[in-house]
Amino acid sequence: MDMSSRQTRVLTTRDVMGVESSSERWLYNPHISGEYVTWIASLSQEQILLAYNLQTNQLSFITRGTGIADADLSDHIVIWRQLEDGRYWHILGYDLERLMYSRIVTGSRRALRPQISGQWVIYEDWAERDGSDVSLYLTRMDATEEICIGQVYAPEIQAVPQFYALDTPWVAWSTGHWSDRPELYLYNLETRQAVTVTVTPCDASAARPRRVENLALSGNVVIFTCGQPMGYDIERGEFFSVPVYAMMPADGKWWGLEGWSISGDRIVWVLSSDQESRVYTARIERRP
Repeated sequence: MDMSSRQTRVLTTRDVMGVESSSERWLYNPHISGEYVTWIASLSQEQILLAYNLQTNQLSFITRGTGIADADLSDHIVIWRQLEDGRYWHILGYDLERLMYSRIVTGSRRALRPQISGQWVIYEDWAERDGSDVSLYLTRMDATEEICIGQVYAPEIQAVPQFYALDTPWVAWSTGHWSDRPELYLYNLETRQAVTVTVTPCDASAARPRRVENLALSGNVVIFTCGQPMGYDIERGEFFSVPVYAMMPADGKWWGLEGWSISGDRIVWVLSSDQESRVYTARIERRP
């Protein structure tokens, strides 16, 4: 949907690389950045990574195989993780303008859940595990620099929410652990400044611990949940509420926050019940 014109477009996937139209497809991991949209089509045991140019209406095939997941997009660079040698999770990339592939994280790594912004990629390395925590790394696309910024909760048999977000120059993350003093960690890749913020609006205590989770970041604003949906303006050093449940239908069903994203001052979120999901959008109001 174009938020300015309120026009909606449906992207149809033509037959790609010999896939018959009757084949069952599951589409996931959609991302939009600039004039490109990328997503993964899953066919039985095989995955296909695709890109669509909104200006030329051209659908492009990037790669196909088994073990392709966690795709992300920044401008004209798409990244993904892929199982190699049946043992290692590597992070690969593709430049949609230069039509060039790159290998970003290789070797004896188990790199999962990567995100990209500009020339930086953040990921978890499950080869470095301490109990239920894994190392959280930042690396440049050209592999000239790599930074371990800490550890994050990542149990092997349990799905967890998003505990970190990247939008250069800022990185935001939490440990993912419950605490009576939950903290938000920030790091600026330009100034190399590290900031730790105690999230006091969580209203946490020893009897009612909270954790910072479901992070999303755009510019100087990070949104997250910690007992309630909220945000933090890094530049102003201020917390603010994000009343996503204000639009919850009054039909007696339980509507939970399924996911959200932020771009500039606009937030998009999904509320879901057992029967359906609804997509909402709103702007962050800024007052002097």
